[in-house]
Amino acid sequence: MNNSYTPKAWIIFCLAIITIVCVTSMPECKCKRKQFACSVSNKCTCIPVAWKCDGDTDCGDASDEMDCVIPTCRPSSFQCDNGKCIMAEWKCDGENDCGDDSDEVSCPIQPCDESTEKTCGSGDCVPKRWWCDGDEDCSDGSDETDCNRRTCGGTEYACTSGECVSSAFNCDGDFDCRDGSDEECEEPADPDVIPSNSNFTAC
Repeated sequence: MNNSYTPKAWIIFCLAIITIVCVTSMPECKCKRKQFACSVSNKCTCIPVAWKCDGDTDCGDASDEMDCVIPTCRPSSFQCDNGKCIMAEWKCDGENDCGDDSDEVSCPIQPCDESTEKTCGSGDCVPKRWWCDGDEDCSDGSDETDCNRRTCGGTEYACTSGECVSSAFNCDGDFDCRDGSDEECEEPADPDVIPSNSNFTAC
């Protein structure tokens, strides 16, 4: 009986020995209490236990997101795509409560309060008093389009915001225009101050 190994058998045998040596020579990863040891080869990586199965890949090999049991939320709660449970009323409240924005997906557009608000072309709601006031408050600027601003009379001051006020109200110390443009005035000269280039001498 010939007990000699063929070249192929020797190669397989050597590879097996090398694998055993490499595995047994790997340093043992000892993490602290309340830490999770990642399964990264030849490197000891520890992460907080709270990061295990949180929907984010924190280990380089994604071992912290393997074999995760997605919890079942209560009927009164909303389950995020990452498995997190949040209060149902937090769904579509404009804030990223899940952490992955899944609670703000496919949210219906809330209707504006017609008594005090107007609806922009973009769907935003702005107060009626902001409509055609000279400032773009809608994200698409639709609150400043098709504004029929009348021409002010000879005794009126034309506000930048579009309305007309009495010329007597211009620079009177009170904001009469909605945007305050009637008080954007140069500081009046003090009659008691004599210009430096004057030839008069004070008594």
